[in-house]
Amino acid sequence: MRLEGKVAIVTGAGRGIGYAYAERFVREGAQVVIAGRNAARLSAVAEELGAAAITVDVADEASVAALYERIDAGPGGPDILVNNAGITGPVARAADLDVAAWDETMAINVRGTLLCIKHAVPRMRARGGGTLWSVPYPQELNDIPMIVARQMDGKDFAQMIVDQFDEMLALTQRDDDAPSLVMGLALHPYLVGQPYRLRHLRRALQHVASHAGRELWITTPGAIVDAVAGPAA
Repeated sequence: MRLEGKVAIVTGAGRGIGYAYAERFVREGAQVVIAGRNAARLSAVAEELGAAAITVDVADEASVAALYERIDAGPGGPDILVNNAGITGPVARAADLDVAAWDETMAINVRGTLLCIKHAVPRMRARGGGTLWSVPYPQELNDIPMIVARQMDGKDFAQMIVDQFDEMLALTQRDDDAPSLVMGLALHPYLVGQPYRLRHLRRALQHVASHAGRELWITTPGAIVDAVAGPAA
């Protein structure tokens, strides 16, 4: 178990990608704390996985501080933080936007990420280092706002994926100091999976996949955990 003795916090771990991270961390021997707003869901997942559950509002600094204080009093740490909490938020034109809902989205997705990092970093430094992950959720490469709200057709959405990928790939190759980049793509089968859109999506994904290897890592939460944990002993 490659993460034995490590403490990992995963926000938004009640379902989806956050759940997948938490499950794999537990399997690799880490002490896992799952955090989020839905206490009932967290409790059920924690019991299933053998993790600890702490309710937190990541947009509220006092709540985030209390989360870390409880961890200080328990396992200590963290060694790993996965910022996964996030919401889609409103999809509307500016004139029709629910500003309160927009504020909530920014508070959770942006402020929440910052607050969790702010309180994690000093503790990681005290332990000799740690790993920070912030999971991206794209609003641009996302078929809900593009197809539903902006009425984009499947062909244009697919071309958008190709153009985004090509530009990001070029940025990573401009010189030896160019950064590695993460391209998130949010797809929903009931939208882009419709047969008359699927052909265009397939073309875009084939273009992206043709660069897999040294230029591109197509990955999953479990594979990322493997990369961070290192080789098995």
